[in-house]
Amino acid sequence: MTYLILGEFNRTILETIRKLLNTFLKNEDIINNFESIDIFINDVIKDIYFFSNQEASRIIKLIPYLRKEIELKVEKYQKFDIGLKYPIQKIIDDANVYRLTFLKEFKILKESYECQNIIRRLTFNHKEHRVSFEKPYCSLCEKKILEYFKRNYICEIKLFQNNITSLTLRYRQDEKEKLVKSLTFLLEFDNGIKLDGRHHICWNLIDIFLVLEAPKNSVILTTNMRHQGPFAKCIYKQISDLS
Repeated sequence: MTYLILGEFNRTILETIRKLLNTFLKNEDIINNFESIDIFINDVIKDIYFFSNQEASRIIKLIPYLRKEIELKVEKYQKFDIGLKYPIQKIIDDANVYRLTFLKEFKILKESYECQNIIRRLTFNHKEHRVSFEKPYCSLCEKKILEYFKRNYICEIKLFQNNITSLTLRYRQDEKEKLVKSLTFLLEFDNGIKLDGRHHICWNLIDIFLVLEAPKNSVILTTNMRHQGPFAKCIYKQISDLS
């Protein structure tokens, strides 16, 4: 397991939980119209088309694990006619603690790039009455990560660029354009180029970076075979679909 994999897991899962909990908060005024919290949850998540396809997929996978947690905590506070923000705060606390527990279950590849997104946490913004996710650390390390991958994997990156058409056959046009632009930026990058961390170049290249850092004798387990599969096979790394 690399730091980047853990950082990406933290970023995507906690961001999805943030959006889901905020959707519950937004519908708080109708919660008492439902016979049970379970029915309320089902009604809220039926609108997952408001989320992106990937987020909707994650919500479907997360709900079985979150449902009991949400039911228990909300019902406990509902008895005392207390606002939804209190059980939501408890769910946030549990998610942050579980994140740390989860990370301890894996052996981290120490020589991998130390993405700082693994330390981001969910918080509750009382002023705005919504769940927030701590800002990414990309503006502090965007330059370092590009230097790291260009220094250590320049041959593979050039190979990817030379074969980009065949490697992106299953990409949507907008995904391909974003990837090509970011890959070109990486290859042209040097100390004289100014960076804006808000553009998140590393996020656009994360699937490539995850493949590059996987040890040669390992098997990459992924739920994103469409993006990662061709690049792994291009450099003769084993990859298996988990979805």
